[in-house]
Amino acid sequence: MKNVLVTGATGFVGKYVVRKLMQKGYNVTATDIKGGDFSKFKEIECVESDVRHTETLESIVKNKDIIINVAGLVDLNAKPQLLYDINHQGVKNLCEVARNASVQRLIQVSSIGVYGNNKNIPVKEDDEKKAKNHYEISKLKGENEAFKNSKYFEVVVVRPSTVYGFGSLHGAILPLLAMKKKKELSGLKGGPLLSHIHAEDVARAILFLAEHPNAIGEAYNLADNIPLNSFEMTSSILGPLGIEVKESIPYSKNLFKVLKFIAQKMPRSFYSKINKKLEKKWLKFTEEHKLKQRFFPRIDPIWLDYLTANKVYSSEKLQALGFKFKFPDPKQGLKQMVEEYIERNHLPKV
Repeated sequence: MKNVLVTGATGFVGKYVVRKLMQKGYNVTATDIKGGDFSKFKEIECVESDVRHTETLESIVKNKDIIINVAGLVDLNAKPQLLYDINHQGVKNLCEVARNASVQRLIQVSSIGVYGNNKNIPVKEDDEKKAKNHYEISKLKGENEAFKNSKYFEVVVVRPSTVYGFGSLHGAILPLLAMKKKKELSGLKGGPLLSHIHAEDVARAILFLAEHPNAIGEAYNLADNIPLNSFEMTSSILGPLGIEVKESIPYSKNLFKVLKFIAQKMPRSFYSKINKKLEKKWLKFTEEHKLKQRFFPRIDPIWLDYLTANKVYSSEKLQALGFKFKFPDPKQGLKQMVEEYIERNHLPKV
């Protein structure tokens, strides 16, 4: 069985990738920065490293057949230089080390963010890249860096859409709603559509492409086939919590554009202060309800970006190779995710 290195292995998506590789019997080496939680991977080799520093990568890249580079920073509030250091220079460093090893294939995990606000419905892999913010540009530079190395080893790029599943940081809105203790909430009527993909399908697609002979030198969108609007998404998430969402607030694109503009002008420290206060409230709430700690509520201005434009992506190219989704319907997948949080005592039923 092939030797596989997974960077960013202790992150949300990285954990799914490592578990899937282990299930399939690959010889896996998991790596992440200092402080990563490797406790779930006791049966495999786990090594601390940092894609920003090549000297930490040299020994772990040796004798690897496949590298799956999940390492990346997904934080629009992060300092721009840090985004480029990890999402662009980190890929460059990894490729430099891989060139001198026996690596056969690199799977670079990019993002649908490289398309920016492309208005096509759905967006396909060859459509124009309109990356605008530092996160989007850093991911585009990263995947371009990977493709530059195609003469040294096989390169495949994946661009996941909005990823959800147990352990998702996007689920950090759930504690806010759980604390409200309301049985009914007003939701938006209409609005833009958003593509999703379950983290397990991300991992399955990565393994599928890691072995497929016809995947080489290509980029693939990872998105299920049913985009959802805000009402469909929130009702799918809140239903298992016992909260009914009423489709009662008319959607206004201009209003959300104004809110997005204001939100983007606020300093990072503004959101840090709010999130620290929310964290204290959530800690108190979990103690009162005897819940296990899993995540903390947070406010992120990027959410407004999803309410100002459609973000729908085609995965026909991936499916044409024969890939089939385990979670083709995000409404069912989101419902299952919340039910798992409740079952594991991370969220209460209202």
